[in-house]
Amino acid sequence: MNLKRIKINKKALIVLLILVLVSGLFWAYNAFKNRIVAKEFVGKIERIEGNVIYANGLFVAPDHPELLGASNATEVKITVTASTKLIKALVRLPSDEELKKTGGYFDGSQLPREYRDINLETMIKELEHRDIIAEFRADKNIYRRKEFEALEVKYTVRFLPELDN
Repeated sequence: MNLKRIKINKKALIVLLILVLVSGLFWAYNAFKNRIVAKEFVGKIERIEGNVIYANGLFVAPDHPELLGASNATEVKITVTASTKLIKALVRLPSDEELKKTGGYFDGSQLPREYRDINLETMIKELEHRDIIAEFRADKNIYRRKEFEALEVKYTVRFLPELDN
């Protein structure tokens, strides 16, 4: 009698293991299919130490605009390597005469921009005089990562002759 019970238990165990395996695969497939992918982080640079930028901001996931709320802000450490491209865009604001002609209106997207490749030393000096909001791009998913390596760092500032010679 005990042998029959053992045989039944072995069959039940095999069926149970198959069910657990199938449900695990189903869960893993759904988790992978619905995962959030962000390869960009936008935030305010708090400080730069060596080749590490500390920034507070948001992960940008094109399929999840709801993540752009202030409640999702987080601090991250971004490592800058020799292959990281650092770009500064200078926006030239209209002169007083140009503003008078348009009644004070201008379209920011139409303003002339000048792009410059820079280095970390330039960013450090600039951070002493102004806030820097930057876009950090990576080559892989960085969502919820507290540290990552940047492929590109890009920020836009208003042209100020005293800072941007």
